[in-house]
Amino acid sequence: MATEKTFNYYLIFRMDKKEYGVRVDQVIEVVKIEPVTKLPQGPDFLEGVISLRGRSLAIMDLRKRLQVPSAVKPTEGSVIMVRTGGLVLGLWVDKAFDVIEIADCEIDTASQLGGEFMRGGLFVGVAHIHQKEILLVDLEKILAADEVGILEKHQADPQMPQTR
Repeated sequence: MATEKTFNYYLIFRMDKKEYGVRVDQVIEVVKIEPVTKLPQGPDFLEGVISLRGRSLAIMDLRKRLQVPSAVKPTEGSVIMVRTGGLVLGLWVDKAFDVIEIADCEIDTASQLGGEFMRGGLFVGVAHIHQKEILLVDLEKILAADEVGILEKHQADPQMPQTR
């Protein structure tokens, strides 16, 4: 009896010259970057907020979090609105451009890779698709516990997008 492959859909985005992915079931939508308002004395992990349809959305520059050089101007790029751990957060990336299906067997998991890859624990693994490597981001680990607490306070504000 043949074993059945399991698949997941991933939103693929680029930062610098590398491709990354996040599971589609965690993505709300992708929008163009709007002017970012810096928060006075705001936490380092937040770039600021943008106004999206009359509501404020907290923005994290994913390039900074993953220590990737910025390849776009501050007025360019995409914001991937994600839901993680009951929170809504905007991830600022160079460009979101595709949704693809990836079989679990096409992913080398972080535990299989070990070493430097495990440092930080921000990745689920690496998918090997069409002679390309796509780093799969673990959204559940992108925020530290204290950062989640800060965002939860902001999410209680009626101006922040609420989870469904």
